[in-house]
Amino acid sequence: MEVFKMDEETAKLIVQTYEKINRLKGLLMNEPYPQIQEFIESGARLSELMNRAFEESTSIGLDTKLATISEHLGNLLSHSNSSLHVQENNEIIDLFEQLKTDVSILQSKINA
Repeated sequence: MEVFKMDEETAKLIVQTYEKINRLKGLLMNEPYPQIQEFIESGARLSELMNRAFEESTSIGLDTKLATISEHLGNLLSHSNSSLHVQENNEIIDLFEQLKTDVSILQSKINA
């Protein structure tokens, strides 16, 4: 099994991804989002998924877990696009889209 070796650019991208997750968690704790249970849990779930992904020492394991994160983000993005409250806040939708892009870039780096 190939061990994943992280370069400086990838490390920076990971830090930026965590910062976006934390920003998203903060936004989702404000009204009216706490009434939307899926959004309350989404920030914590994203952090948990990222933590589990980076516990992996192999490229294949990391890629698999990043694919799970990407799928989760896609579901959240679909849900947010159909939620009237979220549609009113472009920052949340932008963060979901940016996170999905960041995870795709991380997957590309792992598979390179």
